[in-house]
Amino acid sequence: TNQWEDGGVTSPNPFYWSTRGYGVLRNTWQPGVYDFGSKSSDLVNTTHCEAHFDGFYFINRRPREILRDYYELTGQPIMMPEYAFYEAHLNTFNRDYWVEVSSGENGAIKFEDGKYYKRYQPKDLHEKKGILESLNGEKNNYQFSARAMID
Repeated sequence: TNQWEDGGVTSPNPFYWSTRGYGVLRNTWQPGVYDFGSKSSDLVNTTHCEAHFDGFYFINRRPREILRDYYELTGQPIMMPEYAFYEAHLNTFNRDYWVEVSSGENGAIKFEDGKYYKRYQPKDLHEKKGILESLNGEKNNYQFSARAMID
């Protein structure tokens, strides 16, 4: 089942491709279910909560060619300046932890509270105590939220 909201922010992803030489783009914002072979390994079943079907199929052998077809329909993604790449990942603000560290530690970033923090993924956190980031700062973690970067 797709997750259409993460912290109150809609994040649909109605495009997928297969190693069997095709890609599918569903033209919908409605909630849906994608079943990739749970009942039969050669069966893909996708449904959305709507009365009509609107989709595009891309047929090609290689994923690169499928993406080219997708971009021909949707337009090429823009290349952002290097400094903007972290902000471009606003939808990933739900997995990393921020741990208070000394200013000289590799990867330390100074935040508005005047303290230095370093980002860790859960697998690298080990015994450290960290603050989980979020999209909107709804967990008393505003300075580690996507909302704080935008505001």
